[in-house]
Amino acid sequence: MQTPVMGKLRGKIFQQFVYAQTLRFSELHARTKIGSNLLAYYLNGMIKKGLLEKSVNGYKLTLAAEKYLPFFVPNQESISPLVVVLIACVSDGDILLLQRNKRPYQGLWSLVSGRLLITESLSDAIKRIMREKAEVEVDAHRFVSITYERLLEKGNYQHGFLLMTALVTPKTLVKEKSYLKWFPLAKLPKRKIIASDYWIIQNKLQESVPITEEIIHPKKKMTIMQLLKEK
Repeated sequence: MQTPVMGKLRGKIFQQFVYAQTLRFSELHARTKIGSNLLAYYLNGMIKKGLLEKSVNGYKLTLAAEKYLPFFVPNQESISPLVVVLIACVSDGDILLLQRNKRPYQGLWSLVSGRLLITESLSDAIKRIMREKAEVEVDAHRFVSITYERLLEKGNYQHGFLLMTALVTPKTLVKEKSYLKWFPLAKLPKRKIIASDYWIIQNKLQESVPITEEIIHPKKKMTIMQLLKEK
């Protein structure tokens, strides 16, 4: 992903830090395939802009730049929280968890989750995410929680997420992998799970939260629900 703020090459460099805390010049060169001289030029530029800092171990994002990780690219003005659909897939007293390979929370177990795309309904998003992340079809869902989560570190808000949690049951067999496993609800490894996900699992799965979806009609400036009521 790129924006006018970042540009293509800076965005490419920035994205490498989604998967690693610190990277040496040789590692960035190998990952980005950017020529050495050009890479050095952009790295120096990103240091001057306050996006990167250099240490004896290599390059890493500055504290100010860390907040842009969930979006892959920085916005130097204001940042909105990322809308994320969390999916609590439960079956026979077990819950399906996914081990994150991206930062933030890299290496921790979490509910299966993904971004809500503007082109899809919540139901569509749940089905797509479960197919992409767990290769499983799911049954009807019920939303159990809406949580606004912000990560405050050293006085700075680094990340913000609007978490919409749905409870589902699998319709097809889940094939476990090293990063996708069933865990017994009665015996969850608390310290290995994202804290907010663990809290939701422990406190919200029995609840129900109503959510209304609307599409604005571009010409009549009315919602689809209003148009249907007129017929």
